Amino acid sequence: MNGAAGEQVLSRGATMGWDPTLVWVHVVTESLIAFFLLLLCVGFAVFLRRRLERSFAGVFALFGLLFLALAITFAVDAASMWQPLHWSSTLARLVSALLVGIAAVLFWVMLPRFVLLPSRDDMTRVNAELARRVAENDAINLELAAMRGDLERKVKERTAELETAQAEAALREQYFLRSFRGAPALLFIVDAQVRLVDASDAWLKKLGYTRDEAIGMEAWRFVDEESRQRLAAMDWRAELDRCGGLISELDVSYVRKDGTIIEAEVSLKQGDDPLADQQLFYNQVVDVTERNRARRAMEQQQQTLVRANESLEQFAYIASHDMQEPLRKIVLYADMLREALAHGQAEDVHYAADVVRDAALRARSVVSDLLAYSRASNRRVELTECDLLQAIQDVQFTLSQSISESGAIIRLSGPSVRLLADRLLLDHILQNLVTNAIKYARDGVPPEIDIKVSLLPRRRLSIEVADNGIGFENEHAKKIFEPFTRLHNRSEFPGTGIGLAICRAACERHGWKIQAEGHPGQGAVFTLELPRGGYVLDESADEEGREAASG
Repeated sequence: MNGAAGEQVLSRGATMGWDPTLVWVHVVTESLIAFFLLLLCVGFAVFLRRRLERSFAGVFALFGLLFLALAITFAVDAASMWQPLHWSSTLARLVSALLVGIAAVLFWVMLPRFVLLPSRDDMTRVNAELARRVAENDAINLELAAMRGDLERKVKERTAELETAQAEAALREQYFLRSFRGAPALLFIVDAQVRLVDASDAWLKKLGYTRDEAIGMEAWRFVDEESRQRLAAMDWRAELDRCGGLISELDVSYVRKDGTIIEAEVSLKQGDDPLADQQLFYNQVVDVTERNRARRAMEQQQQTLVRANESLEQFAYIASHDMQEPLRKIVLYADMLREALAHGQAEDVHYAADVVRDAALRARSVVSDLLAYSRASNRRVELTECDLLQAIQDVQFTLSQSISESGAIIRLSGPSVRLLADRLLLDHILQNLVTNAIKYARDGVPPEIDIKVSLLPRRRLSIEVADNGIGFENEHAKKIFEPFTRLHNRSEFPGTGIGLAICRAACERHGWKIQAEGHPGQGAVFTLELPRGGYVLDESADEEGREAASG
């Protein structure tokens, strides 16, 4: 090609006229220089990897890159002998020049630090000083060895003394441990995590556990659910501060291994374990089960006396009010009947006779209900185990006609139980509640009666009798249990208003509680609450027979 722009680019070999000697001397020397520069670069890399000095790491890295750039430059020059690689050679030289410039600047910047590096004489003096100090250390080590021998002798003597003291302390600890465990008292210790650390044999025997079973268990597992919730809700730190680290007479119910309940009073003292560096709580338990049982029996006797007095007052009230109304009618219309007979007024005779008859029937109903209420309040209670399902089936049979006519549905749900109850009084309760549910049904709506059995905290039992009738206002929830109390006219719903009073009297005779909750237009719920010990769970009940009987 002709012209400056179109000149043919020649290789270096061509510029040398392809003189073999000249070409190969250049190729060999440039290749060797590139190879040795590359070896220096690899050497720098190995040096930096093994002896990385942070102060001069940048300098060594820069010189390594410089040698690498120079090696590439010479390698390109050797290759351009045959190929016109002038641009590649130029680029490599530019990079090398740049790195050389940076290295030169960096060298002059680092030169003061290089000058401060210790010389060989300096290193010799330092080594001599180190040798002198090593000799001094050897002398000190000899003295320390002598002192160590003396110290070891003293340590052995002190160790023997400590072993003797520890042996004596161990004997004392065993003595106190035997005394604690063998004490004729219910004692136990828990740590800050409420885990049982130790307990007296009497406490373990009372709860029915072996020592291996109980130690390490959480103390909450030994109490019933109600006690667990109540104790967990306490602010123990504030209570201990208020009582000076000693809390007395906590009411706690323990659950023995066989499931029986122990009522107890617990006194708790906060202390420290210096060996384990932890807080401990020392507990003393007093079994008050029999005392509480006697107290409850006394309270029940007092309640019986109160009920007897209330019954007398109710009888006096009924005699002066409820019995007066039908008797007054009988006297009034008997006089009218005599006068009508004297004047031959047949129509008045029949009317007066009907009124006298209705009043007599009303008086008889009142007397009958009074007798039932009296029996519920005063008859001797004969407790037997009564199967609740069987009792409900008997009530269904007794009220079969009313149930059939009203289309009532009775459903029973919950665990099967046998109640410790007087069967006659239990029948009165169930029969009156079912009769009320049928009587106070909404117009055109068949009665649905759901009887639900459930367990409550502290092992109590709940029996709910819910209906879908007309309900009532909750402000009358207590009033409806009073004798001869009615919320509706006798013309709307017949009856004397004593059925729920009989239910309450029968429940009180058993020590049960009864309460009502009304929802106008939706129905009512009557709840019986039985204390623990007043029932037995029947786990072997036939569930299919239970559902068939309650449908």
